[in-house]
Amino acid sequence: MRRVQRGFTLMEVMIALVLISLVMAMLFAGLRSVARSWDAAEARTSDGSQIRAVEEFLRAKLRQSWSVQVRHDRGAFSAFSGDSEQLRFVAPMMNQLGPPGLYLVEIRLEKDVLSLRLAPYDHEVGEDALDESESYPLIEGVNKFEVGYYGALDRTQDPEWVEEWQEQPNPPLMVRIAVQRHGVNWPELVVALPQ
Repeated sequence: MRRVQRGFTLMEVMIALVLISLVMAMLFAGLRSVARSWDAAEARTSDGSQIRAVEEFLRAKLRQSWSVQVRHDRGAFSAFSGDSEQLRFVAPMMNQLGPPGLYLVEIRLEKDVLSLRLAPYDHEVGEDALDESESYPLIEGVNKFEVGYYGALDRTQDPEWVEEWQEQPNPPLMVRIAVQRHGVNWPELVVALPQ
């Protein structure tokens, strides 16, 4: 009489377990890859939102800048000044970082943080008004922050791009800002200033 075999042999069970393990490992690797892609896309979206917010803030404040004077030891000059690494101007702030009103604004790179400094503006404000003011971070991870100014340094000259705007009677016609963050260049920001 022949014996009827019931169940699986040990070899068949082992082969089935190996095949199931391989399928599970491939599924896990695929899910991990999808999760990494999702996180990377979310980080890029978040970075893009931060970049747009900072650009819009800079654009808005520069367009709202006022052509007013600040007093120096050497006389009174336009409050709009700067060099290739920082810029200062007077603009209104509406409850964002203090009471509403006109503020002397400075934007500069401090280590790897693009920072904003504010001091309330009045006609007696001096060039040292921002020395003791609090620094507000706009965005971190900045490798490069360069500013250019378009205007005539002398009434006899035609306007041109220059790296410095100091002790001028009027603000420049335009400002150009180049930022590099985490090794990636932002699109150049060029803003026409009110005259």
